[in-house]
Amino acid sequence: MGNKFLSFAALSGFISVAFGAFVSHGLQPEFSLQQLNWFDTAWKYHTFHTVALLALGWFISATMPQNTPKCRQTAVNIIGFSWLLGMLLFSGSLYTMAVLNTRAIAMFVPVGGIAFLFGWATLLVVSVRSSFARRATK
Repeated sequence: MGNKFLSFAALSGFISVAFGAFVSHGLQPEFSLQQLNWFDTAWKYHTFHTVALLALGWFISATMPQNTPKCRQTAVNIIGFSWLLGMLLFSGSLYTMAVLNTRAIAMFVPVGGIAFLFGWATLLVVSVRSSFARRATK
């Protein structure tokens, strides 16, 4: 289960570095201040969530055995796929807006932001419930 998120994190990290280099070495002189701001915001959220996805994948690989309850596996999948969806919609839309200098797909940005928030909220709920469950068994 963890390998898919580690693989996604590796791919996402590669894309993040490549996009950053592409803009800073090739397109930066061509971009307006607004385009640079869109790109910078996309790149920051993309990179941050890549690291979060990497940590999630590592956590799964290090702490979750194959016989982990289905509900916990589902929760972890919701977290990881919410972050991936957020990267695709939020960062992907902003990258596209920056490169094409258009607001035509701006409506996808907040949907991606909601996906990020949903992933973080799910992590919070799972963490709190897990903490209470550990206290109850002591």
